[in-house]
Amino acid sequence: MNISNFIQELKRRNVFKVATAYAVSAWLLIQISATVFPFIGVSSFWVTTIIIILGIGFPVSLVIGWVFELTSEGVKKSDEVDITESVTAATSKKLNVIIISVLTFTVLFLLVERIFFARANILESEGYAVQRASIAVLPFVDMSPEQDQEYFSDGLSEELLNVMAKVEDLQVSGRTSSFQYKGKNLDLRLIGQELGVEHVLEGSVRKSGDNIRITAQLIKADNGFHMWSETYDKVYSAENLFTIQDEISQQVLEELKIRLLPEKEELLTKELTTNTDAYDLYLQANQLLVNRRPQEIENAIKLFNEVIELDPEFASAYARLAIAYNLLSNFGNISHSEMLNLMRKNIDRALLIDGNLGWAYAALGKYYLYSGNSEEAQIALNKAHELIPGDPEIMLWYSDVAPSIELSEELVKRAYETDPYSPITIDRKARLHYHYDEFAEAFSLMEKNLEINPEYSAGLSLKAFFIKDQPYGKLDESFILGYQAYLKEPGNLEVLTTLAYVSLDLGFLFIVDKIEEDMKKHFPDNIAYLSIRYDHMFHLEDYEAMLKLQNKLEEATMSSSSDPQHLLRYLEIYINAGKLNLAKEFVELNYPEVLDPNSDYPDLYPQEVAWLSVLYDKLGEKERAKNLSEAACSMIEETLEFESEIEKETAQNSFAYLDCIAIKKDQTTLLALVETIHFDRNAKANLYTFMDRNPIYDFARSSPEYIELRKKIEQDIEGMRKDAITWLKVNNHWKPSWEVHRYSY
Repeated sequence: MNISNFIQELKRRNVFKVATAYAVSAWLLIQISATVFPFIGVSSFWVTTIIIILGIGFPVSLVIGWVFELTSEGVKKSDEVDITESVTAATSKKLNVIIISVLTFTVLFLLVERIFFARANILESEGYAVQRASIAVLPFVDMSPEQDQEYFSDGLSEELLNVMAKVEDLQVSGRTSSFQYKGKNLDLRLIGQELGVEHVLEGSVRKSGDNIRITAQLIKADNGFHMWSETYDKVYSAENLFTIQDEISQQVLEELKIRLLPEKEELLTKELTTNTDAYDLYLQANQLLVNRRPQEIENAIKLFNEVIELDPEFASAYARLAIAYNLLSNFGNISHSEMLNLMRKNIDRALLIDGNLGWAYAALGKYYLYSGNSEEAQIALNKAHELIPGDPEIMLWYSDVAPSIELSEELVKRAYETDPYSPITIDRKARLHYHYDEFAEAFSLMEKNLEINPEYSAGLSLKAFFIKDQPYGKLDESFILGYQAYLKEPGNLEVLTTLAYVSLDLGFLFIVDKIEEDMKKHFPDNIAYLSIRYDHMFHLEDYEAMLKLQNKLEEATMSSSSDPQHLLRYLEIYINAGKLNLAKEFVELNYPEVLDPNSDYPDLYPQEVAWLSVLYDKLGEKERAKNLSEAACSMIEETLEFESEIEKETAQNSFAYLDCIAIKKDQTTLLALVETIHFDRNAKANLYTFMDRNPIYDFARSSPEYIELRKKIEQDIEGMRKDAITWLKVNNHWKPSWEVHRYSY
C-alpha cells in the first residue's frame, strides 16, 4: 500500500479534520463538565462517564469519516460516490467553520473559567485555609505511678478542647471523636486524616506526691513532626492546675497563629472552678450524658448536684444540670412541668454567677423551645453559638430553631465534621440524608453509629425506623429488630417507643398493650406514654378516649395552641367522631382567622387547612370549603420541587400532595399515587391506617377501586405480619393469650 496515497485519501475524505473537530469538541465538553459539575452538585462519576463515552466515540468518528460521505442526496458510503460527484471539499469548509467556532468558544470558556471559576477556587482555598487552622486534643495519658490521675488528665484534655472551641476561627475536633483514641497508640497521621485536622495536641500527666509534671506537644498531623513541646513542673493545687491549662492553651494558640480578639482571650482564662473534686465529678457527669441512657442521665443529675454542693459557684454545673433535666424528659421519667421548673431554676442560677456563659444560654434555648416559645429559643441558642462557636452539640440544638433551612442544614453538617464519632452528630447527619431521600448515605451512617457507638440508646431504634419505611418497607424486619432491642433493654424509653409504633404499623395492638404497661411502670410521668396511648386509641377508633388523652397532653405540656399538633388532633377527633358542630365551635373560637376569606393562613400547616376544608364541606359551607381547599393546595404545591413529576418528590412531599388530590376529589390520581407510594417507594408505615381514618378520603372510601386497592395493601401487610409472628414463635416469645386476637385492625 502506498502510504502517500493513503494519506492523501485520508485528507480527501476529511478524516484528519473530523479527528480534529471531534478532539477539540470532546476536550471542550470534558473541561466544561469537570469545571461546572462540582459547582452544581453533580457527582464526579458523570465526568468520568463522559470521558469514557467520548474516548470510545473517537475511533468510531474516524471510521465514520472514512466510510461515509455526506452528499446532496444524503449519507452514502464513500466507495459508492464517484470522485466527480464528491462534495468533500464543501464538507471540508464546513469542518473548518466547526473547528474555528469550537476553538473560539474554547478561548471564551478559558477566559471565563480563569476569571470566575478560578476566583471561586481562590475564595474556596482561602476559606479552606481558615478551616485548616484546626486541631484535635487527644486525651492526655496518666503516667502517674499509681495510675490515679485519669480524671485529672481527661479533664485537662477536655478543658483545653473547650476553651479552644470558643475561638471562632479555630476548628476543634469534638470530644467524642478525640476521645475515641484514648488508650490507643495509633499513628498521629492517621488520626489527623480521620478527624480532618491539621494539628494534634497530645500530652501526659505524671503526679508524684504534691508535684505534678504535665507535658504537652503540638504535632503536625500530615507528617508527624513536632512543632512545639513544653514540660510544666508544678506543685499540685487547684490554682496551679487551671493556670497550667491556660498557659498551654495560649501557647498552642500562639503557635497556630490564631488571631484572637481581647474578649476571646478573656474567655480562655476564665476558670470553671478551683475545687478539683467538684471538677472531677463534673467531668464524670458530662460523660454520662453522651449515650442518652435513662439511668446514666439520672446518675449524671446526681453527680451535678454533688458538684454544686462542693462548689455552689460552679456556673457550668448548674447549666449542664438544666440540660440533663431536659434530656431526662426525652429519654427518662420526668414530667414536662417538673422538667421546665428545674431547668429554669438552674439556668437562672448559672446566669446569675456568669452572665456570659455559653452553656447557660444553650440550656435557656432548650427551655424556651420546650415552653413553646421558638422565637426566644432562637435568640438564646444563637447567643450560645456565638459564645461557643465550635461546640457540635450547641450547633445541633441551634439547627432546630435556626432562622433558615440552609443554616439549619449547614449547622448539622458542621457539627458532624467537628465531631464525626459522636453518636448524636452521626444520628442527626443520617436523619438529614434520610429527609432528602438519600437513603444509602443515611443507612451507611446509621451502621457506622451502631459499630462505633454500640451503647447509644437510639442506635437500634434509628435502624428500625429506617428499614420500616421507604425505600425498604420491611415492617417485619423492623419489628424483629425492635423486639430484640426490647429484650435487651426493656426499660429503655427510646426502644419502647420504637417498638410501639412499628407494632401499630403491623396492627399488633396486643404488643402495644404490653408496651403501655411497661411505660406506665417505668415512665409514668413522660408524655411519650400519653402520645402512644393516643395513637393506640386512634387505631381502635375510640375518639372519646382520644379527647381525654389530648386534654391530658395539654395539661402535661402546659400548652395548647403552641402545640403544632393542637388543631389537627381536635379536627381528627371531632370529624371522625361525627361531632362537626363541636369541631366548628372549637375552630372558630381558637382560630378565628379561618373565618377571613382573604386570609392565607400563615400560622397554619397545609394539612390543617386541608382538614378544615373537609370540615366545612361536610357542614355544607361550600364556599368556605372551596377557599380553604384552594389555599391548602397552594401551600402544598409551593413545597414541591418537581411540579408535575410527583414520583421524584420526597416521601414527605408525596404524602402532603395526597391531601391536595383528595380534597380535589380526584379519585383516579389519588389511588394511583397511593399505590405508587406503597408498592414502588415502599413507604408502608401506617399508610393503610392513614387511608382508613383520614376523613379527607371519605369521598372515595366506598368505591370498588378503593376497596380493591385497600385489599391489595392489606394482603401485603398480612404477609409481613405472618413473618413477624413466625419469628416470635420460633424464638419462644409468642404468648398463648395473643392467639385470640393475633392482630387487631
